Amino acid sequence: MRASRIATGVEIMSADRTSQPPWARGTAPQGLAAATPSTQTPGPDAAGHVERDEPPLVRLDIAATPAVVVPGAIARLRIELRPDAAAHAHWNNEAGDTQLWLDPPEGWRLDERLHSIANPPEDVSTEPRTFQFELRAPDGVEGVATLRGYALYFVCEDVTGVCMFRRQDFQVRLEAREP
Repeated sequence: MRASRIATGVEIMSADRTSQPPWARGTAPQGLAAATPSTQTPGPDAAGHVERDEPPLVRLDIAATPAVVVPGAIARLRIELRPDAAAHAHWNNEAGDTQLWLDPPEGWRLDERLHSIANPPEDVSTEPRTFQFELRAPDGVEGVATLRGYALYFVCEDVTGVCMFRRQDFQVRLEAREP
């Protein structure tokens, strides 16, 4: 079976074992012409080229519920990004959407690694931008793990009026333990 990789990081297997993937023959995959998530999907800034937001113009507030999850159960996470009022920061909504990339610990399952929030219609704003998602702990595994990720956003500071595309890295401590 020949596998072809497309930009979304999904491998498409040709079900009829030909040397061409289904879209090259003008047909859509059918039946078990499987689309399986690739473990090699890079993040939007995998190389780390986007300049870090330091000192941060955007504050992150991270909460996980429950604080300790039972193996095989789901933890809910909320990550809120808020322009720092003390720095007179605001969102630049004329640029791209706010994005969040997540790199789950080994064995922990996450539906989507890349999350995005569309910008409001105003040119600038200061509202919080909140990402919420679920993460499943591995079955039968106890211990502490770290979810790593980063946020990408367009932020401006009022003092100089400069708008910048910035990245902010974060880590979330996760714990799985039997009750």
